[in-house]
Amino acid sequence: MMRGTGAEYLWGAGLGLKAWVGALPWWDWPLLVPLVGGGAWIAFRAWRRHVVRSRRLRILARERMYREVFEFSALAMAEENPQNLAEIAPRLLQALCGVGGWEGGAFWEVYGERLICVAWWQSASCPTDALEAFSRTHQFAKGEDFAGRVWELNAPLWLSEFAGAEGWEFPRATAFAEAGMRAAFGFPMRSGNRVVGVLEFFGKELRVPDAPMEALFWATSRQVAQLIERRRVETQMRCQAELLDLSYAAMMVWQDPGGISFWNRAAETLYGYTRGEALGHSPEDLLATRYPAGGREAVQAVLGKSGVWEGLLEHRTKSGLQLTVESRMVFFRGAVETAIGAVMESNLDVTEQRRAQAEVLALNLALEQRVTERTADLEAANRELEAFSYSVSHDLRGPLRAITGFASILEEETKGRLGPEGARLLGVILQNAHRMGRLVNDLLDFARLSRQPLDRRPVDMEHLVRECFEDLAPERAGRRVELVVATLPECTADVSLLRQALLNLLSNAVKFTRVRDPGRVEVGATIQQGSPVVYWVKDNGTGFDPKYAGKLFGVFQRLHPGDDYEGTGVGLTIVQRIIHRHGGRIWGEGVVDSGATFFFTLEGNGHGHGHGRGGVGQPGPATEGVRP
Repeated sequence: MMRGTGAEYLWGAGLGLKAWVGALPWWDWPLLVPLVGGGAWIAFRAWRRHVVRSRRLRILARERMYREVFEFSALAMAEENPQNLAEIAPRLLQALCGVGGWEGGAFWEVYGERLICVAWWQSASCPTDALEAFSRTHQFAKGEDFAGRVWELNAPLWLSEFAGAEGWEFPRATAFAEAGMRAAFGFPMRSGNRVVGVLEFFGKELRVPDAPMEALFWATSRQVAQLIERRRVETQMRCQAELLDLSYAAMMVWQDPGGISFWNRAAETLYGYTRGEALGHSPEDLLATRYPAGGREAVQAVLGKSGVWEGLLEHRTKSGLQLTVESRMVFFRGAVETAIGAVMESNLDVTEQRRAQAEVLALNLALEQRVTERTADLEAANRELEAFSYSVSHDLRGPLRAITGFASILEEETKGRLGPEGARLLGVILQNAHRMGRLVNDLLDFARLSRQPLDRRPVDMEHLVRECFEDLAPERAGRRVELVVATLPECTADVSLLRQALLNLLSNAVKFTRVRDPGRVEVGATIQQGSPVVYWVKDNGTGFDPKYAGKLFGVFQRLHPGDDYEGTGVGLTIVQRIIHRHGGRIWGEGVVDSGATFFFTLEGNGHGHGHGRGGVGQPGPATEGVRP
């Protein structure tokens, strides 16, 4: 080291000062004090080397701290579990506070429309417990409080003396002041252009940012934002997997190639393979899949075209049990076009259901066969019975005519010579012979109904009703019987058979209104949208007990004494046979001493348009009442 005089020192100092002062930062300038004495130059040079070395050490220390933070953040991204972000965040805040010289920091995350503090760090020399408690127990909206402002701006925010800054009054201002904090720095954590969180730092004095520090914060915030997004995706995927695990259906996700990548609990229960045993295997090989007609290629073709296939598959369990499953496969591709597509398959065990369906089908076929056989037997029996009835009835006509004829001759020839008792007995013979003749005629008519083919034609119901009522004039002789006919829609039927049915119904109405003066007979129809027309015949006669309504249409069934009302008990049976041959239904409703109403429908006579309801004095809605 060179010595010199005072003049040399001043000259050297002057030359060196000019070149050196410009290189010193402003905070080193106060150290330049006048030096005097012979060793001044040596002292100055030693001091200069010390200052330069100290500056270099500070720069190296800061660079080392930056590097450590970068390495810490990269380590968190590469090695730490994203679900442990709450544990990583305080260490990250500590490292960043050390670089920037902050007394504390907070880690905020965006959840929906609110900002929540999830991590906190503070230096031991500057406790901020009250501030931490306030921050952790409050949530902020966008633009609210300091962290909310950073979220709203989506940009770094440096602030000094925020407690007194105009427009910066916010909920935590008092807590910051009480903790002795004056300055704050906030940095957004972005995923794309969306803010997912905020890094917040605070201290007693503002630390002016430099370029390396800003670069550090940008890099760190991007890494942490990716960590947050990764954690959220993993959380979402885990929740979805847990939901799929709760599914009743056996579900799996598989790729070709690649095998099974997801296998839920229902699949474990159904097939007997654990998740570890199933993962990585082809479902076709693992379950010995048997495809429907067309095979695997047909299923793949449908998946490739529409992305969805549904059908039945045959699978084999781990224990060797064969299952029939109702399967639904959905093909989906990743976000990248070149990604390998995957298939999500859900299966429901329908083995027992299919077996039961097969048994029911077999039973139905057997039942149909039995019904067909029974129907054939019944038809044959009916034909034989009808033939027998016709034959017997036909054969009885001759003897009955003989009995009636000879009884009439005997009555004429013995008139006045037989005693009262003999005349009475002869009258009884003639009366019963005539009654039996009517019965034989009714049986013949009943037997002919099954043999006579239907000749369906349009029928004017109003005209036909009035004609039938006129034909009953002899039965109405000497009485007052009113007929009320409402507007009746036309129908399609066999005119002769329908005339017989109406004659029988009107004849009954006239007969059973004998005790009324006047008797009243009403004929109408009920028309409802989309339903068959219901025709009805109502009278104000003696009616009948509803509990005996089931006997109305039986052969030879009578609900009234024969001495009071003549008849053979076959009339309503003939009406029922005629209505049934037309594909319709007939039923009756009545009340003792309050009249009766008979309803009937005819096949193919529905009304698809509204005509209102025809009929005067009709019996309200056509309830089905007593059915045949």
